[in-house]
Amino acid sequence: MDDTLSNDQIAWAVRAVFELLAERGVAWCVAGRTELLPDHPESDIDIILGAEVMARVGDLMRDVAERVDGRIVQCLRHERGAWYYVVAMPVGNGCPSYLTLDWCGDYVRRGRLLVSADDMLRDRRMAQDEHGTDQGFFVAAPHMEFIYYLLKKVDKRSLSDVQGTHLSDAFARAPEAAAKQLFRFFSPRSRRQLTEAAANRDWAPVRENLPVLQREIHRAARRSSARGWVGDTQRTLSRLRHPTGLHVVMLGPDGSGKSTVAAQLVPCVAPMFRRVREYHLFPSTPKNQGKSAPVTDPHGSPARGWGSSIAKIAIWQGRYLFGWLATLYPAKVRSTLLLFDRYYQDLLVDPRRYRFRGPMWLARSVARVIPAPDLWLVLDAPPEVLQRRKQEVPAAETTRQCLAYRQLAARLHNAHIIDAAQPLERVVADAAAAIITCMEHRTGAR
Repeated sequence: MDDTLSNDQIAWAVRAVFELLAERGVAWCVAGRTELLPDHPESDIDIILGAEVMARVGDLMRDVAERVDGRIVQCLRHERGAWYYVVAMPVGNGCPSYLTLDWCGDYVRRGRLLVSADDMLRDRRMAQDEHGTDQGFFVAAPHMEFIYYLLKKVDKRSLSDVQGTHLSDAFARAPEAAAKQLFRFFSPRSRRQLTEAAANRDWAPVRENLPVLQREIHRAARRSSARGWVGDTQRTLSRLRHPTGLHVVMLGPDGSGKSTVAAQLVPCVAPMFRRVREYHLFPSTPKNQGKSAPVTDPHGSPARGWGSSIAKIAIWQGRYLFGWLATLYPAKVRSTLLLFDRYYQDLLVDPRRYRFRGPMWLARSVARVIPAPDLWLVLDAPPEVLQRRKQEVPAAETTRQCLAYRQLAARLHNAHIIDAAQPLERVVADAAAAIITCMEHRTGAR
């Protein structure tokens, strides 16, 4: 992907969002570090909206996607009054660029109202550069930006030097008004510490005291109504019923390039998710951990006996079921991309590799209870191409496996066969396109 082209496209999309909001005539402002906007957004953009507009944020996002010629590939409600959206935009024939928008209403955490959207919007003003030129977007009044950003950092127990500089800059523009905001949440001692940190631009003492500050803001904030508690509960249940992460399995014979493609694919699709985890075969086997030696003779070891083979797949079944409940499902709820290199179904294609000599009908029966991924990516290439890349098995076995993987893909739900004989960039782009399409359909259905 051309990084310059991608950055230019994101900057253009950000300006298009601001223009759309201006056309709608709604009250809005951007919160957080806005120094590099609109041309150089560093991450997701926090946009504050009133309650009436937040109620129609889904319609607004569809208009945004249409204007920037993008596809909505992620939507998650990470707070009661906040929706996080990701729009994928094509960049030539490579990986897409991503526009990430965090639409925020009232800032509510753990059933407590910390800052209302109306307070953030009341004294908003047009952002200007150092020359006094309007930048095309609104920002909150300095004292409101100070308290809003401070509460978010304290509540996350995370405050970097760069974030501290942003807080000090906001404080310096309205020190008296900013200091008054501290009375709403903090004890006298904490207020003195925060005021000194902002004025002296030294936030190290505050970082050491973040747990205490977090407890203070939650004690001081007004509890929301019973209706608000119901809303929080509904949001949590919705996240549990409809996880926003994605479980992807990559299959294919030796030489198809699974590991190489995965390494290139992860940065191409990671912006759609909060985090990425890679696994090899089992949920309990994170990829690139353990330093195990590569398999160079997959059929070199003798098969196990009939009884040992049955015990083996019973153990496998337990590993997959326990791994799903303990690791994969919780990670999916937290918007994680789970990318597997090989999975249980490899046993059905190549039992000899796993030294299995039990009845195949039993192995296929176990496959039906193994938690299935959301998407299968099956890398396929002509046997002669695979043999040129790796000669770990005879040519006849490579031919058999190619056919077996294609037949397996025909039986699996939501499986995509990808031509692995193409140049690597094209293979990665096709794999990314399959993931983007899956995310788009799932997000649209919700």
